[in-house]
Amino acid sequence: MTEKELKEQLISAGVSQEQLSKIDFPKFEAVFDSANNIDDLCQKMKNMYPDFVEEEFRQLVAEQSEDSENVVDLSEEALEAVAGGSKSSWLKNNKDWLIPLGLIAAAGLTYIVKKTIDYRRDMNWVKSKSKVEVIKLDI
Repeated sequence: MTEKELKEQLISAGVSQEQLSKIDFPKFEAVFDSANNIDDLCQKMKNMYPDFVEEEFRQLVAEQSEDSENVVDLSEEALEAVAGGSKSSWLKNNKDWLIPLGLIAAAGLTYIVKKTIDYRRDMNWVKSKSKVEVIKLDI
């Protein structure tokens, strides 16, 4: 998540511009990444920001945890659709129209190659027939 996205989320959560201006985002990220657990994170946040209210933070984390527990497991098909799928799954799902399309493309390519070979053969035949033999006459 970028700093801009994080700021937008904080503003939508009710954080004022004045409070945002006090946050050193790179330092906050370093503290967050270095914390081993929520207790360690809360302690570091208290040291870094004296106005940090641990009870409110823990309550928000608990609410977010409850929301994440209500997650519905996705089927393989739904997961592939969300994640973009893989090449093999895309091919499997679209084989009904890919096979005829591939056959048409192969037939078209064969036609073009055959026409090119015939053209070159005809041009070589024309060149061989159009050579004018020069006859020398001894006078």
